[in-house]
Amino acid sequence: MIRYSIFFTALICFFIQTVRAQEILSKYNLNWPQWRGPKSTGVALAGNPPIEWSETKNVKWKIEIPGKGHSTPIIWEDKVFILTAVETDQKIEKEKPEAEESTGRRRMPGLEAESVLDFVVMAINRIDGSVLWKKSVIQEAPIDGTHNMGSWASNSPVTDGEHLYAYFGSRGLYCMDFDGNILWSRDFGQMEKKMSFGEGSSPALHNDKIVVLWDHEGDSFLYILDKKTGKDILKIARDEATSWSSPLIANANGKDQVITSATKQIRSYDIETGDIIWHDTGMTSNVIPHPIVNQGILYLMSGFRGNAIKAIDLSKAKGNINGTDAIVWE
Repeated sequence: MIRYSIFFTALICFFIQTVRAQEILSKYNLNWPQWRGPKSTGVALAGNPPIEWSETKNVKWKIEIPGKGHSTPIIWEDKVFILTAVETDQKIEKEKPEAEESTGRRRMPGLEAESVLDFVVMAINRIDGSVLWKKSVIQEAPIDGTHNMGSWASNSPVTDGEHLYAYFGSRGLYCMDFDGNILWSRDFGQMEKKMSFGEGSSPALHNDKIVVLWDHEGDSFLYILDKKTGKDILKIARDEATSWSSPLIANANGKDQVITSATKQIRSYDIETGDIIWHDTGMTSNVIPHPIVNQGILYLMSGFRGNAIKAIDLSKAKGNINGTDAIVWE
């Protein structure tokens, strides 16, 4: 009888642990907590989207978002979080540079740069599209430019399910609760992006740390911050120019590492110490695509003024991996 009782108790414990694990996995799969989704691969693990839609077909609801923002919406349970930059009626007197053409692209701050912009975070009910709250975090007239197909709200937010971290690049990083209250903020200064093309790199979140990649024409850095305070844990100088790629956090050989893709070098940093674990030659200039990792293989690509793609076996990557068997193919 005792044997059956022990077996039954063990079975119940196993069942409870299995249910909890499934609940955690389900929540992880159904949420979209960051740029490129749960595993930073762009894959919706539990997705079942329609293959046809229009303005009316297979659309549950739609609402108008004020202003202009190109960051990805992120989702946690019943909330959708969106960043946008809204032009206000307030103007500043500012000498406007003449339009210039470069490689077929117009580079100039344009009329919006003369306006004070309201940088806004919105929370929307995922079920019915109602606006739960709208919070202005800062009002500022950007002194930098942005690409005519870009926006001043192109950096994506990230959440750990408890707090929202809204990132506006040169306009700062804001830690908010799910009711829209600002708990702390961080000002990194002003970026100087190549050709006034604007900003777009998104932060990465891992355990108690937030990682921000600050590559531009000035002094470039990799910031590793305490997510509870926004203060530096590590500030790592980088010999890099402008890039738009976001940092990727991956685990290999028992170490959590921050992987950055850029023009001069691809680098992997130990997230605890900031030491470089491995590095390789860089991609093309103006790196934009986000690295992804699947089954231990890292994939990187770039395609401005040339093209490059490579696959790296993270289990073999250490030191200078150029020409080694850590590079699966390129």
